[in-house]
Amino acid sequence: MSTKHVIERIKIARKINKLTQKQMAEKLGVSDTTYKKIELGQQNIEISRLTKIADILNLDLTELFAEVPSKVITFVNQKGGTGKSTLSVITATNLKERHPEKRIAILDLDFQSSSEFVHKISENPLVEVFRVDIHESTSPVVDFLNTLKKVKKECEYVIIDTAGSVVLAQFISAVLSETNLAVVPLELTDLTVHGTLPTITLIEDAASRRKEQSKTFKALAVANKMKANVSELKYRKDLKLGDHIEMMDAYLTSKVTYGRDLSLDRALTNKEVEAFINEIESWV
Repeated sequence: MSTKHVIERIKIARKINKLTQKQMAEKLGVSDTTYKKIELGQQNIEISRLTKIADILNLDLTELFAEVPSKVITFVNQKGGTGKSTLSVITATNLKERHPEKRIAILDLDFQSSSEFVHKISENPLVEVFRVDIHESTSPVVDFLNTLKKVKKECEYVIIDTAGSVVLAQFISAVLSETNLAVVPLELTDLTVHGTLPTITLIEDAASRRKEQSKTFKALAVANKMKANVSELKYRKDLKLGDHIEMMDAYLTSKVTYGRDLSLDRALTNKEVEAFINEIESWV
Protein backbone atom coordinates (compact mmCIF):
# COMPACT_ATOMS: atom_id res chain seq x y z
CA MET A 1 0.00 0.00 0.00
CA SER A 2 1.54 3.31 -1.06
CA THR A 3 1.63 6.42 1.13
CA LYS A 4 -0.19 8.23 -1.67
CA HIS A 5 -3.06 5.74 -1.41
CA VAL A 6 -3.34 6.26 2.36
CA ILE A 7 -3.37 10.04 1.91
CA GLU A 8 -6.03 9.77 -0.77
CA ARG A 9 -8.20 7.68 1.55
CA ILE A 10 -7.79 10.33 4.26
CA LYS A 11 -8.83 13.13 1.89
CA ILE A 12 -11.88 11.23 0.65
CA ALA A 13 -12.97 10.27 4.17
CA ARG A 14 -12.52 13.88 5.34
CA LYS A 15 -14.80 15.14 2.57
CA ILE A 16 -17.39 12.44 3.31
CA ASN A 17 -17.37 13.59 6.94
CA LYS A 18 -17.78 17.18 5.68
CA LEU A 19 -14.67 18.42 7.43
CA THR A 20 -12.39 21.16 6.11
CA GLN A 21 -8.61 20.94 6.33
CA LYS A 22 -8.74 23.66 9.00
CA GLN A 23 -11.20 21.61 11.09
CA MET A 24 -9.02 18.51 10.74
CA ALA A 25 -5.99 20.50 11.88
CA GLU A 26 -7.89 21.70 14.96
CA LYS A 27 -9.05 18.19 15.87
CA LEU A 28 -5.50 16.85 15.44
CA GLY A 29 -3.97 19.71 17.39
CA VAL A 30 -1.65 20.79 14.58
CA SER A 31 -1.31 23.94 12.51
CA ASP A 32 -3.22 24.42 9.26
CA THR A 33 0.09 24.35 7.39
CA THR A 34 1.12 21.03 8.95
CA TYR A 35 -2.16 19.39 8.05
CA LYS A 36 -2.02 20.68 4.49
CA LYS A 37 1.45 19.15 4.20
CA ILE A 38 0.01 15.83 5.41
CA GLU A 39 -2.52 15.77 2.56
CA LEU A 40 0.15 16.86 0.09
CA GLY A 41 2.41 14.00 1.16
CA GLN A 42 5.06 16.43 2.39
CA GLN A 43 4.82 15.43 6.06
CA ASN A 44 5.70 12.07 7.59
CA ILE A 45 2.75 10.64 9.51
CA GLU A 46 3.53 8.71 12.67
CA ILE A 47 1.32 5.73 13.48
CA SER A 48 -0.06 7.52 16.56
CA ARG A 49 -1.20 10.42 14.38
CA LEU A 50 -2.67 8.06 11.79
CA THR A 51 -4.62 6.36 14.57
CA LYS A 52 -6.04 9.72 15.65
CA ILE A 53 -6.90 10.65 12.05
CA ALA A 54 -8.74 7.34 11.61
CA ASP A 55 -10.66 7.97 14.84
CA ILE A 56 -11.68 11.47 13.72
CA LEU A 57 -12.88 10.08 10.39
CA ASN A 58 -14.80 7.20 12.00
CA LEU A 59 -12.54 4.61 10.41
CA ASP A 60 -10.70 1.60 11.69
CA LEU A 61 -6.97 2.14 11.22
CA THR A 62 -6.77 -0.95 9.02
CA GLU A 63 -9.19 0.67 6.56
CA LEU A 64 -6.52 3.25 5.70
CA PHE A 65 -4.06 0.51 4.76
CA ALA A 66 -6.27 -2.24 3.38
CA GLU A 67 -5.64 -3.23 -0.21
CA VAL A 68 -8.81 -3.01 -2.27
CA PRO A 69 -8.73 -5.13 -5.45
CA SER A 70 -9.25 -2.93 -8.47
CA LYS A 71 -12.12 -3.70 -10.79
CA VAL A 72 -11.23 -3.21 -14.44
CA ILE A 73 -14.11 -2.45 -16.81
CA THR A 74 -13.16 -2.27 -20.49
CA PHE A 75 -15.32 -0.79 -23.23
CA VAL A 76 -14.29 -2.59 -26.38
CA ASN A 77 -15.36 -2.89 -29.99
CA GLN A 78 -12.86 -2.88 -32.82
CA LYS A 79 -15.51 -1.22 -34.95
CA GLY A 80 -15.28 2.52 -34.44
CA GLY A 81 -18.11 4.90 -33.64
CA THR A 82 -20.03 2.62 -31.30
CA GLY A 83 -19.90 4.92 -28.26
CA LYS A 84 -17.02 3.46 -26.23
CA SER A 85 -15.63 6.82 -25.10
CA THR A 86 -19.02 8.26 -24.22
CA LEU A 87 -20.00 5.20 -22.21
CA SER A 88 -16.62 5.22 -20.46
CA VAL A 89 -17.27 8.77 -19.25
CA ILE A 90 -20.88 8.03 -18.29
CA THR A 91 -19.86 4.90 -16.37
CA ALA A 92 -16.95 6.52 -14.53
CA THR A 93 -18.89 9.61 -13.42
CA ASN A 94 -21.96 7.66 -12.34
CA LEU A 95 -19.88 5.19 -10.33
CA LYS A 96 -18.10 8.12 -8.68
CA GLU A 97 -21.36 9.80 -7.71
CA ARG A 98 -22.61 6.51 -6.28
CA HIS A 99 -19.34 5.80 -4.46
CA PRO A 100 -17.70 9.14 -3.59
CA GLU A 101 -15.33 7.38 -1.19
CA LYS A 102 -13.73 5.38 -4.02
CA ARG A 103 -11.06 6.50 -6.45
CA ILE A 104 -12.12 5.94 -10.04
CA ALA A 105 -10.07 6.55 -13.15
CA ILE A 106 -10.42 6.31 -16.91
CA LEU A 107 -7.51 4.83 -18.84
CA ASP A 108 -7.74 6.33 -22.32
CA LEU A 109 -6.33 4.08 -25.05
CA ASP A 110 -8.28 5.68 -27.90
CA PHE A 111 -6.44 7.16 -30.90
CA GLN A 112 -8.68 10.23 -30.69
CA SER A 113 -8.05 10.77 -26.96
CA SER A 114 -11.77 11.35 -26.50
CA SER A 115 -11.89 10.78 -22.73
CA GLU A 116 -8.78 12.89 -22.21
CA PHE A 117 -10.38 15.69 -24.25
CA VAL A 118 -13.53 15.63 -22.09
CA HIS A 119 -11.26 15.76 -19.02
CA LYS A 120 -9.47 18.84 -20.34
CA ILE A 121 -12.69 20.77 -20.94
CA SER A 122 -14.12 19.84 -17.52
CA GLU A 123 -13.59 22.44 -14.81
CA ASN A 124 -13.85 20.11 -11.79
CA PRO A 125 -13.59 16.52 -13.06
CA LEU A 126 -14.98 13.84 -10.76
CA VAL A 127 -12.49 11.26 -11.99
CA GLU A 128 -8.91 11.21 -13.22
CA VAL A 129 -7.93 10.33 -16.78
CA PHE A 130 -4.70 8.55 -17.62
CA ARG A 131 -3.52 8.06 -21.18
CA VAL A 132 -1.33 5.67 -23.14
CA ASP A 133 -0.55 6.96 -26.63
CA ILE A 134 -0.54 3.65 -28.46
CA HIS A 135 -0.01 5.39 -31.79
CA GLU A 136 3.30 6.94 -30.73
CA SER A 137 4.50 4.18 -28.40
CA THR A 138 7.18 1.75 -29.58
CA SER A 139 6.01 -0.82 -27.00
CA PRO A 140 2.27 -0.18 -26.52
CA VAL A 141 1.54 -3.39 -24.60
CA VAL A 142 4.38 -2.76 -22.14
CA ASP A 143 3.36 0.88 -21.72
CA PHE A 144 -0.24 -0.17 -21.15
CA LEU A 145 0.66 -2.80 -18.55
CA ASN A 146 2.95 -0.41 -16.66
CA THR A 147 0.32 2.35 -16.64
CA LEU A 148 -2.45 -0.03 -15.59
CA LYS A 149 -0.32 -1.39 -12.75
CA LYS A 150 0.24 2.15 -11.49
CA VAL A 151 -3.44 3.13 -11.74
CA LYS A 152 -4.67 -0.07 -10.07
CA LYS A 153 -2.51 0.68 -7.03
CA GLU A 154 -4.41 3.91 -6.49
CA CYS A 155 -7.94 3.24 -7.76
CA GLU A 156 -10.78 0.86 -6.95
CA TYR A 157 -12.33 1.16 -10.42
CA VAL A 158 -10.41 1.50 -13.69
CA ILE A 159 -12.54 2.21 -16.75
CA ILE A 160 -10.67 1.47 -19.98
CA ASP A 161 -11.64 3.25 -23.20
CA THR A 162 -10.16 1.32 -26.13
CA ALA A 163 -9.55 2.30 -29.73
CA GLY A 164 -11.75 1.10 -32.57
CA SER A 165 -9.38 -0.60 -35.00
CA VAL A 166 -9.10 -4.12 -36.41
CA VAL A 167 -5.31 -3.76 -36.72
CA LEU A 168 -4.93 -3.66 -32.93
CA ALA A 169 -5.93 -7.27 -32.27
CA GLN A 170 -2.78 -8.15 -30.30
CA PHE A 171 -3.02 -5.00 -28.20
CA ILE A 172 -6.76 -5.40 -27.49
CA SER A 173 -6.08 -9.02 -26.55
CA ALA A 174 -3.56 -7.83 -23.95
CA VAL A 175 -6.10 -5.35 -22.57
CA LEU A 176 -8.80 -8.02 -22.28
CA SER A 177 -6.35 -10.26 -20.43
CA GLU A 178 -6.32 -7.64 -17.65
CA THR A 179 -10.08 -7.08 -17.65
CA ASN A 180 -12.75 -8.17 -15.17
CA LEU A 181 -15.75 -6.93 -17.16
CA ALA A 182 -15.74 -6.29 -20.91
CA VAL A 183 -18.61 -4.21 -22.29
CA VAL A 184 -19.25 -4.23 -26.05
CA PRO A 185 -21.37 -1.29 -27.26
CA LEU A 186 -23.00 -1.87 -30.62
CA GLU A 187 -25.75 -0.56 -32.84
CA LEU A 188 -28.44 -3.01 -33.84
CA THR A 189 -27.66 -3.22 -37.54
CA ASP A 190 -26.25 -6.11 -39.58
CA LEU A 191 -23.29 -3.93 -40.60
CA THR A 192 -22.32 -3.08 -37.02
CA VAL A 193 -22.79 -6.63 -35.77
CA HIS A 194 -20.64 -7.94 -38.63
CA GLY A 195 -17.97 -5.36 -37.76
CA THR A 196 -18.02 -6.62 -34.17
CA LEU A 197 -17.11 -10.22 -35.11
CA PRO A 198 -13.31 -9.75 -34.68
CA THR A 199 -13.94 -8.40 -31.17
CA ILE A 200 -16.14 -11.38 -30.33
CA THR A 201 -13.26 -13.69 -31.27
CA LEU A 202 -10.86 -11.78 -29.00
CA ILE A 203 -13.34 -11.97 -26.13
CA GLU A 204 -13.76 -15.73 -26.60
CA ASP A 205 -9.96 -16.12 -26.36
CA ALA A 206 -9.73 -13.82 -23.33
CA ALA A 207 -12.47 -15.74 -21.52
CA SER A 208 -10.51 -18.98 -21.97
CA ARG A 209 -7.25 -17.43 -20.76
CA ARG A 210 -8.83 -15.83 -17.71
CA LYS A 211 -10.53 -19.12 -16.81
CA GLU A 212 -7.23 -21.00 -17.04
CA GLN A 213 -5.71 -18.42 -14.69
CA SER A 214 -8.69 -18.66 -12.29
CA LYS A 215 -9.41 -14.97 -12.80
CA THR A 216 -12.84 -13.39 -13.05
CA PHE A 217 -14.08 -12.38 -16.48
CA LYS A 218 -17.47 -11.42 -17.82
CA ALA A 219 -18.45 -9.97 -21.19
CA LEU A 220 -21.63 -8.02 -21.86
CA ALA A 221 -23.01 -6.33 -24.96
CA VAL A 222 -25.12 -3.19 -24.71
CA ALA A 223 -27.41 -2.00 -27.48
CA ASN A 224 -26.45 1.62 -28.09
CA LYS A 225 -28.03 4.50 -30.05
CA MET A 226 -31.33 2.65 -30.05
CA LYS A 227 -34.63 4.01 -31.29
CA ALA A 228 -36.31 1.26 -29.24
CA ASN A 229 -38.90 0.47 -31.90
CA VAL A 230 -40.49 -2.96 -32.28
CA SER A 231 -38.06 -4.20 -34.95
CA GLU A 232 -34.99 -3.14 -32.94
CA LEU A 233 -36.27 -4.76 -29.76
CA LYS A 234 -36.88 -8.02 -31.64
CA TYR A 235 -33.43 -7.83 -33.29
CA ARG A 236 -31.88 -7.34 -29.85
CA LYS A 237 -33.78 -10.26 -28.36
CA ASP A 238 -32.76 -12.66 -31.15
CA LEU A 239 -29.12 -11.52 -31.43
CA LYS A 240 -26.47 -14.13 -30.57
CA LEU A 241 -22.89 -13.02 -29.95
CA GLY A 242 -21.07 -16.25 -29.19
CA ASP A 243 -20.79 -18.30 -26.03
CA HIS A 244 -19.22 -15.71 -23.74
CA ILE A 245 -21.07 -12.45 -24.45
CA GLU A 246 -24.42 -11.80 -22.82
CA MET A 247 -26.76 -9.08 -24.06
CA MET A 248 -27.59 -6.61 -21.30
CA ASP A 249 -31.20 -6.04 -20.32
CA ALA A 250 -30.44 -2.31 -20.25
CA TYR A 251 -30.08 -0.38 -23.49
CA LEU A 252 -29.27 3.22 -24.38
CA THR A 253 -30.78 5.62 -26.88
CA SER A 254 -28.83 8.11 -28.96
CA LYS A 255 -30.28 10.95 -26.87
CA VAL A 256 -28.59 9.52 -23.78
CA THR A 257 -25.19 8.65 -25.18
CA TYR A 258 -24.59 11.64 -27.40
CA GLY A 259 -25.88 14.55 -25.33
CA ARG A 260 -23.92 17.75 -25.97
CA ASP A 261 -23.44 18.37 -22.26
CA LEU A 262 -21.22 15.33 -21.65
CA SER A 263 -18.70 16.25 -18.96
CA LEU A 264 -16.56 14.79 -16.20
CA ASP A 265 -17.84 17.48 -13.83
CA ARG A 266 -21.09 15.63 -13.23
CA ALA A 267 -22.83 12.37 -14.02
CA LEU A 268 -25.18 12.41 -16.99
CA THR A 269 -28.04 10.19 -15.93
CA ASN A 270 -31.66 9.20 -16.43
CA LYS A 271 -33.64 5.97 -16.08
CA GLU A 272 -31.80 4.28 -18.97
CA VAL A 273 -28.37 5.16 -17.59
CA GLU A 274 -29.41 4.16 -14.09
CA ALA A 275 -30.50 0.73 -15.34
CA PHE A 276 -27.24 0.41 -17.29
CA ILE A 277 -25.05 1.26 -14.27
CA ASN A 278 -27.09 -1.04 -12.01
CA GLU A 279 -26.40 -3.92 -14.37
CA ILE A 280 -22.70 -3.04 -14.64
CA GLU A 281 -22.39 -3.02 -10.84
CA SER A 282 -24.13 -6.37 -10.53
CA TRP A 283 -21.24 -7.99 -12.43
CA VAL A 284 -18.21 -6.37 -10.77
